[in-house]
Amino acid sequence: MLVWSADSEPPLGGRNPDDCAFEPPPSFSKYTADLALLMRICADPAVNSFAWRRLQRLESRFHLHVRRSDVRRRLLGQARPASRPCTAGDGARAARDDRAAQGAAPHRDAAL
Repeated sequence: MLVWSADSEPPLGGRNPDDCAFEPPPSFSKYTADLALLMRICADPAVNSFAWRRLQRLESRFHLHVRRSDVRRRLLGQARPASRPCTAGDGARAARDDRAAQGAAPHRDAAL
Protein backbone atom coordinates (compact mmCIF):
# COMPACT_ATOMS: atom_id res chain seq x y z
CA MET A 1 0.00 0.00 0.00
CA LEU A 2 1.49 3.29 -1.12
CA VAL A 3 1.09 6.14 1.33
CA TRP A 4 3.70 8.62 0.11
CA SER A 5 4.58 9.54 -3.43
CA ALA A 6 7.73 7.84 -4.74
CA ASP A 7 9.75 11.02 -5.26
CA SER A 8 9.57 12.33 -1.71
CA GLU A 9 10.20 11.06 1.82
CA PRO A 10 7.81 11.84 4.66
CA PRO A 11 9.00 14.82 6.70
CA LEU A 12 10.58 14.07 10.07
CA GLY A 13 8.18 16.28 12.00
CA GLY A 14 4.96 14.92 10.50
CA ARG A 15 3.09 14.29 7.30
CA ASN A 16 2.76 16.77 4.50
CA PRO A 17 -0.78 16.51 3.03
CA ASP A 18 0.50 17.37 -0.45
CA ASP A 19 2.67 14.23 -0.51
CA CYS A 20 -0.11 11.84 0.47
CA ALA A 21 -1.04 9.37 -2.29
CA PHE A 22 -4.68 9.06 -1.14
CA GLU A 23 -7.44 11.38 -2.25
CA PRO A 24 -9.15 13.41 0.47
CA PRO A 25 -12.65 12.19 1.37
CA PRO A 26 -15.53 13.76 -0.57
CA SER A 27 -17.67 16.49 0.88
CA PHE A 28 -21.01 15.68 2.49
CA SER A 29 -22.94 17.08 -0.50
CA LYS A 30 -20.94 14.88 -2.89
CA TYR A 31 -21.61 11.88 -0.62
CA THR A 32 -25.37 12.52 -0.54
CA ALA A 33 -25.46 13.02 -4.34
CA ASP A 34 -23.65 9.70 -4.86
CA LEU A 35 -25.97 7.99 -2.37
CA ALA A 36 -29.04 9.34 -4.20
CA LEU A 37 -27.64 8.03 -7.50
CA LEU A 38 -27.08 4.58 -5.98
CA MET A 39 -30.60 4.55 -4.56
CA ARG A 40 -32.04 5.40 -8.02
CA ILE A 41 -29.98 2.62 -9.60
CA CYS A 42 -31.15 0.10 -6.99
CA ALA A 43 -34.78 1.12 -7.51
CA ASP A 44 -34.62 0.35 -11.25
CA PRO A 45 -36.67 -2.81 -11.91
CA ALA A 46 -34.22 -4.15 -14.52
CA VAL A 47 -31.28 -3.83 -12.13
CA ASN A 48 -33.31 -5.35 -9.31
CA SER A 49 -34.32 -8.31 -11.49
CA PHE A 50 -30.75 -8.87 -12.68
CA ALA A 51 -29.37 -8.73 -9.14
CA TRP A 52 -32.02 -11.18 -7.89
CA ARG A 53 -31.27 -13.68 -10.68
CA ARG A 54 -27.54 -13.33 -10.07
CA LEU A 55 -27.95 -13.96 -6.33
CA GLN A 56 -30.12 -17.01 -7.03
CA ARG A 57 -27.49 -18.39 -9.40
CA LEU A 58 -24.68 -17.81 -6.90
CA GLU A 59 -26.72 -19.45 -4.16
CA SER A 60 -27.38 -22.53 -6.29
CA ARG A 61 -23.69 -22.77 -7.20
CA PHE A 62 -22.79 -22.54 -3.50
CA HIS A 63 -25.23 -25.34 -2.63
CA LEU A 64 -23.75 -27.45 -5.42
CA HIS A 65 -20.28 -26.80 -3.98
CA VAL A 66 -21.46 -27.83 -0.50
CA ARG A 67 -22.99 -31.05 -1.83
CA ARG A 68 -19.87 -31.94 -3.81
CA SER A 69 -17.67 -31.18 -0.80
CA ASP A 70 -19.88 -33.30 1.42
CA VAL A 71 -19.61 -36.24 -0.99
CA ARG A 72 -15.84 -35.78 -1.11
CA ARG A 73 -15.66 -35.70 2.71
CA ARG A 74 -17.74 -38.84 2.98
CA LEU A 75 -15.51 -40.61 0.52
CA LEU A 76 -12.52 -39.61 2.63
CA GLY A 77 -14.22 -40.75 5.82
CA GLN A 78 -14.39 -37.26 7.28
CA ALA A 79 -18.10 -36.64 6.94
CA ARG A 80 -19.65 -33.74 8.80
CA PRO A 81 -23.27 -32.69 8.33
CA ALA A 82 -23.51 -29.80 5.89
CA SER A 83 -26.98 -28.77 7.07
CA ARG A 84 -25.80 -26.89 10.17
CA PRO A 85 -23.06 -24.28 10.47
CA CYS A 86 -19.82 -25.02 12.26
CA THR A 87 -19.89 -23.86 15.88
CA ALA A 88 -17.33 -23.54 18.63
CA GLY A 89 -18.62 -26.66 20.41
CA ASP A 90 -18.29 -28.99 17.40
CA GLY A 91 -15.13 -30.66 18.71
CA ALA A 92 -16.64 -31.49 22.10
CA ARG A 93 -19.91 -32.56 20.49
CA ALA A 94 -18.07 -34.89 18.08
CA ALA A 95 -16.08 -36.45 20.93
CA ARG A 96 -19.29 -36.98 22.94
CA ASP A 97 -21.01 -38.55 19.93
CA ASP A 98 -18.01 -40.84 19.37
CA ARG A 99 -18.09 -42.00 23.00
CA ALA A 100 -21.83 -42.66 22.78
CA ALA A 101 -21.41 -44.61 19.54
CA GLN A 102 -18.74 -46.79 21.16
CA GLY A 103 -21.01 -47.55 24.11
CA ALA A 104 -18.84 -45.75 26.65
CA ALA A 105 -20.22 -44.00 29.67
CA PRO A 106 -21.05 -40.35 29.07
CA HIS A 107 -18.54 -37.77 30.21
CA ARG A 108 -19.29 -36.13 33.56
CA ASP A 109 -19.68 -32.74 31.84
CA ALA A 110 -22.09 -34.08 29.20
CA ALA A 111 -25.06 -32.35 30.82
CA LEU A 112 -23.40 -28.96 30.55
